Amino acid sequence: MISSSGGRAARSPTKFRGGSAELASGNPEQRNWKGIFISVFVIAAFCGLILLAVMLVSPDTFKDGDTTRAIPLDDLLSTRQFHPRRFNGTWISDFEFVYVSEAGGVHLFNADNQSFSEILDASTVVSVFS
Repeated sequence: MISSSGGRAARSPTKFRGGSAELASGNPEQRNWKGIFISVFVIAAFCGLILLAVMLVSPDTFKDGDTTRAIPLDDLLSTRQFHPRRFNGTWISDFEFVYVSEAGGVHLFNADNQSFSEILDASTVVSVFS
């Protein structure tokens, strides 16, 4: 309880007889349905405004005359067009490394003078390892 004493509010100690106080309303089945409906409406309106803002700001992806197409999953899985090119190189000294080219030949790269030299061409590699 708050009581006024001399122009200032002072809190007086509250004494409970049963040892515990019920802070909720008298009937636990009674709910504030008006407040629940208002809060649901406000949340729905807020979500709708966010959705409207996203739709207005996002660019149109399907315009008239747009000839682009989506990439089908079969194209990604079956062709090698969308696979990364692998690099298979091994350092053999502080400034040289050996690697297999895309054509299948074995090459040496010298990092000091930026020069390439072919050790084995692709046909030799195929004939040796087949």
